[in-house]
Amino acid sequence: MTEITSETHSNNISETQSNRQWADVFYGVLVAPKQTMDILADDDRYKSDQSAILFSLSTVILSSLIAGAAAAHGNFDFGGQVRIIFCLFSSLFCWAVLSGLLYLIARIVRSSHRNPSSAFIVSGWTFLPLFFVPPVLTFLSYPAIGWLLSFLLLAWILLLQCIAFSSVLNYSAKRMIALVVGVPVLYKLLFLAGLTLALSIYF
Repeated sequence: MTEITSETHSNNISETQSNRQWADVFYGVLVAPKQTMDILADDDRYKSDQSAILFSLSTVILSSLIAGAAAAHGNFDFGGQVRIIFCLFSSLFCWAVLSGLLYLIARIVRSSHRNPSSAFIVSGWTFLPLFFVPPVLTFLSYPAIGWLLSFLLLAWILLLQCIAFSSVLNYSAKRMIALVVGVPVLYKLLFLAGLTLALSIYF
């Protein structure tokens, strides 16, 4: 069987418009997040058209609904429905905030990828870890393991946010550290807004 490397898969995402399937991007973000995010942020390699934005929106909506249903423990009474709806709208709000902040900073630093559509596309895929909330919640009955997995899930979300910013801004790791340290406190808070949804699932 031919071995498919993560780099090869990432390159396949940008080959043709017809090959830009949601599952391909999903797999790319899982196994090669930096390479995949770099492609998603580049309008020449991954056209930021309506279908691309729809893929990103689908990721936000599906992941938040799954996370919300898991947080409600499969209870779909009024309280459970409220929690699911809260998770959904929290996701959409965080997505809008992150995308707007990313586009704003990209314009300020005059990034070559300062495209509002690309900002929305890349930011949307940072919600991918929420698909894994259900298995993580099943381990909460074992406090040590459950909270460790919860911490790793939050760290994964934050890491994908950093990668998304790095890809759109075309920054190296050192420049990203300087950005996080140097921007105003308000920007730092907004930069971490994506964690709001994940935290709401546990508390």
